[in-house]
Amino acid sequence: RTQNGTKSDTFFEVTPRVALESQWAQHYLVLKGGLTDYSYNHYGKESRLDWDLAGEGRIDVQRGTQIAGGVSYRHTFEPRSSPDQILFAAEPTPFNVLHADARIESKPNRFGVAAGVIFDRYQYDPTQVIAGPPSSNRDRNYDGVEVFGRASYEFSPGYSGFLHFAYNTRNFDTALDRNFVNRDSTGYRVNGGLQMELTRLITGEFYGGYLVQSYKSPLGDDKGFNFGANITWTPTQIVTVRLTASHIINETVVATTAGVATDSNEERVGLGVDYGFRPNIILHGDVAYLHDKIGRAHV
Repeated sequence: RTQNGTKSDTFFEVTPRVALESQWAQHYLVLKGGLTDYSYNHYGKESRLDWDLAGEGRIDVQRGTQIAGGVSYRHTFEPRSSPDQILFAAEPTPFNVLHADARIESKPNRFGVAAGVIFDRYQYDPTQVIAGPPSSNRDRNYDGVEVFGRASYEFSPGYSGFLHFAYNTRNFDTALDRNFVNRDSTGYRVNGGLQMELTRLITGEFYGGYLVQSYKSPLGDDKGFNFGANITWTPTQIVTVRLTASHIINETVVATTAGVATDSNEERVGLGVDYGFRPNIILHGDVAYLHDKIGRAHV
């Protein structure tokens, strides 16, 4: 986090996972969990252990109609690259995410509709600093609720166009954060895109649209073009190419002499290739570009 005197290290990442998955002719249920251990060679305080538990299920009501949902809990740590990770932190800040979602989908013919709700609870532990008592992060804890609707139409075998609308609210535990501003907000996204499934060679979707996240005064709004993609291409049985893109508005409590930050506007594009040397040995290669812009309100 400094321009000069940078430090380097090597680390090992070990990720055991387990899943119990149903194989029923109808309906579906999976229980899964895992650990990720990051062990640093020299700077031991950077070492950490992430873990998560999740359950997902689906009820097939009738042909073309289903009800699905899931719940998960994740314990992880804020990376040093996060704008909210304070410079004098002795070690990465731990935080927890509780996620739950439910949706109903119906596609009896070429026309399909879906609707659902998503709940996320973010809870940050205190940050251990180099000197002095831990720094509280209670003002960063919040609940996020999103409701969405989606309509699609399969205009050609393997091709479906869709429209997606989502509305969200974000409510913080504290009325004012450490900068004495109220960070509660509401927002929406409107997207249109294309979903593809061509004999399993090319699958996924991409979309573009518009998003708005409105904060209380003096933070103002963040709005603009929205985009996303998640496409998989399998040219051969041993090669898989993955293209991903996302635009996310993250919460932040960053403040500088230029003003208090409204949010963290994150845009990301990634490309990955998987090559199977053997059925049980796969080489993963990934490259990504991330642009994280901090929107500021002059207060």
